[in-house]
Amino acid sequence: RLLATSLAAAGRSVTMLLESSTAAEIPPASLLPESVEIHVATEDGSLGHHGSAADLVATYAAWADQVVAAGSSELLSATTLLLRAAGVSDRTSARVSRPRGEGGAKRLQLIVAHEI
Repeated sequence: RLLATSLAAAGRSVTMLLESSTAAEIPPASLLPESVEIHVATEDGSLGHHGSAADLVATYAAWADQVVAAGSSELLSATTLLLRAAGVSDRTSARVSRPRGEGGAKRLQLIVAHEI
């Protein structure tokens, strides 16, 4: 959230792709600046795209100056392959993050930024 807020404050166009098991696990959009475009994917289809946020990567990564991904190692591996296929791996950084709590949900967050 801090990175998306900082990039938006610096005048960059920011798109955040969020993935979670259910809609209940997605943080409220009000935690981000209004200028941040948010796209959601849920495993159960309860909100946004039914499936993985990685499915949406190619749509947004092609125009990005920077892509930042955070999530489990499994999710990052799949996302990295898609970003390589899209030809943007040179503009990508990734960070493995642990699910919250014991047995917490696997989550993927992608921040796609473009200088405007």
